[in-house]
Amino acid sequence: MIAALSDMRSPIASAVWLAGASAAATASPPAALASILVGLPLVFHPLRLGGGLFSAVELGAVVGSVALACRFLVLLCRRQLRLTLIRLWWPAAISWPVATLLLVATASLATVADPGYRPESLREYRTVILEPLAVFGLCRWCFGSPDTRRWAAAALVAAGVAVALVALWQVTVRFNVLVADGVPRARVTYPHPNNLALYLERVSVFGVGWGASALTKGDRRGWFTGAAGIVVLAGTMVTFSRGAFMAAVVGLAVVATVIGSRRAWVVLGGGLGVLAVLLLILPRSRLLASGGEGAESTRILIWRASLRMVRDHPVFGVGLDQFLYQYWRRYVEPAGWPERYTSHPHNLLLDVWLRLGILGVAGASWFTYGVARVVQRSGLLRSERSDLAVGAVAALSAGLAHGLLDNAFFLPDLAIMTWFFVALIEAEARERRCRRNERCRSVTPR
Repeated sequence: MIAALSDMRSPIASAVWLAGASAAATASPPAALASILVGLPLVFHPLRLGGGLFSAVELGAVVGSVALACRFLVLLCRRQLRLTLIRLWWPAAISWPVATLLLVATASLATVADPGYRPESLREYRTVILEPLAVFGLCRWCFGSPDTRRWAAAALVAAGVAVALVALWQVTVRFNVLVADGVPRARVTYPHPNNLALYLERVSVFGVGWGASALTKGDRRGWFTGAAGIVVLAGTMVTFSRGAFMAAVVGLAVVATVIGSRRAWVVLGGGLGVLAVLLLILPRSRLLASGGEGAESTRILIWRASLRMVRDHPVFGVGLDQFLYQYWRRYVEPAGWPERYTSHPHNLLLDVWLRLGILGVAGASWFTYGVARVVQRSGLLRSERSDLAVGAVAALSAGLAHGLLDNAFFLPDLAIMTWFFVALIEAEARERRCRRNERCRSVTPR
């Protein structure tokens, strides 16, 4: 089906499809959001439309943006636009650093280290900065309704379950797997098992956190999301990504800490036991692989080279999607030559610094503080905790932990999931605020 769609070259067919999809999304923006979340695993399989290649995620973002624009026009006619914009800006503790990051990312296009590769920076600016932020705006619009939040979250988890089942099947029959160090690793629709792991780990931790929190409050529906999260976690394990293992442990530890239940810690301990057994039966070559030809880990070589790159470009960095073109030409060490075509420094701090410069690091730190402040001030993780917020915070924590060793944000699916989880946290905090202040309901976007 994907191959058939990829061969569709008629600009007329593309225009008809976009018109129809835009009309449907205008009638129901949550439908556009759900299509984006379900299409995340297809982000590396673009469709050919009107002579260009666009992923399902990009098309969904375009459709959703058209829908929002149409809605804004309707509200403008009704003289309700001002209140809606104010509503969409809240909370300012997150909106201001997001606006700052957007400004810094835009300015970085003028300061790339090699202007010859500016088109690559523009592409990443579109797919990792602008389009995910458009999805973030769509989430803020749609998440005024608790039902919409739950359905959107269910769409994300359901897509993760489907991908995880395919991953388990692939490893069982050894179909389209990547054999590394004697271990068959699933990749499903992703180019590499590590990309699949980055996707599945966050969905699994989110599903388990959502379900576990609901179950401890007596909501039996938590069995469904919890079980779905465990299936996705099983799919994460067959990627055999050591970074994903660590990230899953961190995310589940956050869930157990928030819930504060002895049973949760027992379950976490049991899961760690299963993980330990899995690691013990892995070939030693996979468990201790350095990733390079020498005894020194490839990541250490990349980090050392990245630090030299930061020293040479401390203020502006090298620019969006510019790491590859600087690394293999000027900074790679002889021992790291087999992995010379790596496209990022495998560390979130270094990644932000080299892509967006020192102001990007400041903006990202401000944004992280803003999210933590919203969570703390709204009490989403305390006694009257929000189940969705528990899952979202745990998933963000898992992604942050994996970001110490790998990519954490600068891929289209990772960026969209990050903004999705942040939007869930905001919406749950907004609902709690509305319970205390009935007047805020009057400006809830519809």
